[in-house]
Amino acid sequence: MLKEIDTLVFDIQDIGARFYTYISTMRVAMEAAAANGKKFVVLDRINPINGVDVEGPVADGDKLSFIAFHQIPVRHGMTVGELAQLFNKERAINADLEIVRVEEWKRSEWFDETGLTWINPSPNMQPDRGYPVSRGLPCRSDECIGWKRHGDAI
Repeated sequence: MLKEIDTLVFDIQDIGARFYTYISTMRVAMEAAAANGKKFVVLDRINPINGVDVEGPVADGDKLSFIAFHQIPVRHGMTVGELAQLFNKERAINADLEIVRVEEWKRSEWFDETGLTWINPSPNMQPDRGYPVSRGLPCRSDECIGWKRHGDAI
């Protein structure tokens, strides 16, 4: 599938929580690029719940899954570019990785303090209630906590 490309570009907004699957998808894409000798470029995005606070339990190494595939806390405090570098090194992906860095972001800023326009990466990730609330669920990767999708209830 990657035969006719030179570079695979990842440009997707994360929400700052381990269980949000876009970062797992990024890892799978990085592995595919590395396996096929393709460059992998991440257009970095800010962490919408700031890049300072780190909270919650670290994923258990023996219970890793697509929603918790790396041993990081629930609220990881990293940008997608920083996560890509971490995964590339710690998981020995060895991708030809380039990060196009975020500019003019203070790590202490929440998304709503940046003046940027929020585009929901998911129907439930509304900045006035979605992303700060969702980061606290689920607390353990082996527990199943449900919430209503495509609506206001969590």
